[in-house]
Amino acid sequence: KTMKALSRSLYFLLFTIMFASLTQGIAQTTKNDSLFQKAKNLYQKIENLDIDINSGVPRSIRGTLAKNINLNDVAQTKQFLRTSKALFRMSDATDDFQVKKIFKDNISMTHAKLQQTYKGVNVWGAELILHSDAANTVLEVNGRFTPDLNIDVIPSITSEGALSLALADLGQADYRWENPEQEKTIKEVFKDNSKTWKPSPELVVAPRNGDFDKAEYRLAWKMKICVDGAKLGNWEYFVDAKTGEIINKFNSMSDATGSGVSNYNGTVSIYTKWNTTNYQMSDTLRTIKTYTLNHGTTLPGTLLTDSDNYWNSDNSAVDAHWGAERVYDFYKNIFGRNSFDGSGAEIRSSVHY
Repeated sequence: KTMKALSRSLYFLLFTIMFASLTQGIAQTTKNDSLFQKAKNLYQKIENLDIDINSGVPRSIRGTLAKNINLNDVAQTKQFLRTSKALFRMSDATDDFQVKKIFKDNISMTHAKLQQTYKGVNVWGAELILHSDAANTVLEVNGRFTPDLNIDVIPSITSEGALSLALADLGQADYRWENPEQEKTIKEVFKDNSKTWKPSPELVVAPRNGDFDKAEYRLAWKMKICVDGAKLGNWEYFVDAKTGEIINKFNSMSDATGSGVSNYNGTVSIYTKWNTTNYQMSDTLRTIKTYTLNHGTTLPGTLLTDSDNYWNSDNSAVDAHWGAERVYDFYKNIFGRNSFDGSGAEIRSSVHY
């Protein structure tokens, strides 16, 4: 009787899970269909619509979107985005864009990268990239837009106060701006006597812990603290501008270049990270990490390390890491795409499964 009751409970649980999944799937499909219909009404021809499942707004819209839009004209570019506001849930009162970069490639396509702003403050990690052909026909919009923000953008903590909190968290270190030779060098390189390594905090809207999926956005002071010595790195800090909480921090320095023996390309250069005791197969510039499963099956495995940054004991790992860097660079340099999701997602490779 106990086994029968348990079986009935398990069947009921399985049915509940399946029903919930089916219901969620139907709801998501309905939402996608509705968004696709809106896109069809807005644009001339839609070939593909990719939707961010967390925010519910497009990550990529491709097709024949609009003709005679000169992406070099900021007013035309912004006006085109305004026509798309229903898709992205843009607010005329709070959402705007700043042009970060406009360039033409070797096949005469123009690419315009725009930074999202909210009440005049940059939304960290939120950029839309527009692509048009030689005839000024917009063929694609891709990237990340953050909708439905509701944040007070008046800081309670000054930039100097935020910097003090970040320095206290990092602790004693060889700060680059305190080194006269480093300060002299940066001025000489840029031919600008005002240049300094000292951090200049910028007010941004950013997600806590850098988690775009949870979308717990805060007003924050973002700064880069450049350090030599044992704590070598370009330490990116995000300090809550209301409470002083450090909501995110990471080292953005690709702080070492190693050599590795590959299976198919001879000896190659790879980007690695010094971790106070050894080098990790971690490219912090591109956010690429390479692991070994040691012939197991539990992903991602163990992050590969080496003592002298000459990687000659695991050719397959070198192939994977070097190859991922080359693929990342191809999509970044040719298409302006930052990682596989267009928004800097971490790329993990695991060898020896």
